[in-house]
Amino acid sequence: MALSVWALFLSVNSFAEEFGHTVSLARSGAGGMYVSAQIAGVEADFLVDTGADLVTVTEKLFNRIKKTGEVREVRRVAARMANNRLQVMTVYEVTELTLGGNCELGPVEVAVMKGAGRNLLGLSALSRGAPFTLSIAPPTLVLDACPGDMRVVSTQ
Repeated sequence: MALSVWALFLSVNSFAEEFGHTVSLARSGAGGMYVSAQIAGVEADFLVDTGADLVTVTEKLFNRIKKTGEVREVRRVAARMANNRLQVMTVYEVTELTLGGNCELGPVEVAVMKGAGRNLLGLSALSRGAPFTLSIAPPTLVLDACPGDMRVVSTQ
């Protein structure tokens, strides 16, 4: 057993070396994996949800983001929920999303989920750092790139 855990640890480390950006995750009692993030400078936790297309935020978090002035309305969409119902949502662009304090993804689109109890980190944000790998033990998100970390340096 100890050998297999050691091999798994080496495997995660080799992914981190290959991809370059490692973000620690926290496991919930229900088994979900959460990432600490800053969205428009506001601290929040997001459930990593590879089944969701969009990043979705609770109304409470969105109200905090709005106060920063770092958000603009983009469009309205009809989204199919996990219960197969359609819900009309407004999509906003937020100036920045940083995962784990070390992976800046840059501006992202978010939808506000009325009545939602948690924020979801969907594929629209995860794909910005693709390819990515999720590891269960230890709970880790490894991303190839953090696009917001790439700075344009003027040569003039």
